Amino acid sequence: MRYPPFSPGVLLLALVSMGCGEEESPLVTSAQCEQTIIEEGLECEGTLFQEELSSRTHIEESVEILYECAPPTQGPHYGRWAIWGESSSPIPRGHWVHNLEHGGVGLLYRCDSGCAEWVEELRTVMDSVPTDLSCSAAVGKRIFLSEDPLLPFSPMVAAVAWQNGYTATCVDSEEIGAFIEDHYGNGPESVCAEGTFLGIDEAEPGRDRLDPMALPDLP
Repeated sequence: MRYPPFSPGVLLLALVSMGCGEEESPLVTSAQCEQTIIEEGLECEGTLFQEELSSRTHIEESVEILYECAPPTQGPHYGRWAIWGESSSPIPRGHWVHNLEHGGVGLLYRCDSGCAEWVEELRTVMDSVPTDLSCSAAVGKRIFLSEDPLLPFSPMVAAVAWQNGYTATCVDSEEIGAFIEDHYGNGPESVCAEGTFLGIDEAEPGRDRLDPMALPDLP
C-alpha cells in the first residue's frame, strides 16, 4: 500500500560526515509534539490525550526515528511491526507505532527500580481483553505489553493507541481497561496479523532516541 509523503512537520536529515571517517545515521524527527489534553486529574494522576497526525510514512530500519511526544501515538514508523503479546525486552518505538496503526493497543511501563507487581497487573489487564474474532487463534488479540525506558519519568505507566494515549503514575486497571475498550481497533489500517519484529536483539544500539528538550520537567 502506498503512503502519503512526509508532511511539512517531518524532516528527513541526510547522512552527515563526521570526524575520523565516521558517519551519522540518517534521522527522521517530527517538528514538535502536538497533543491535546482530553482529561486529567484521574486516579494515579492519570491523563488522557490526543495527538495530531504528522505522518504514516514507512521508514527504512537503517534510519533513526526521533519522536517528540513521550509516548508517541502516531508518526513515521518501520515496516515491521512487533509480535503481539508481552515482550521480554523493550520494543523500539519505531516498530510498535506500526502496531498502533493496525488498531492495536500498547501497555507500557517504566520502573527504574523494578515493579513486578505493576507488570503483573498490566498482564492481567491484557489477558482480560476479549479475543478478537478478526485475529487468528495464534494471535488472539491486538495488544502488546512492553517496558519503555523512554517514558518521561519513573515510575510511569502508559496505554497507547493510534493518536490517543493515557499516562499515569501507577496502574489503574479500570481506567486502562476503559481506554482499551474505547480505542481498540481504531487504527487507520485496522487489520490483525502477527508481527515479524521479534525483539530488541534485532535492533541497533541507539535507536529511537528521545529529544531531551521534549521531556517535561520531572516532578
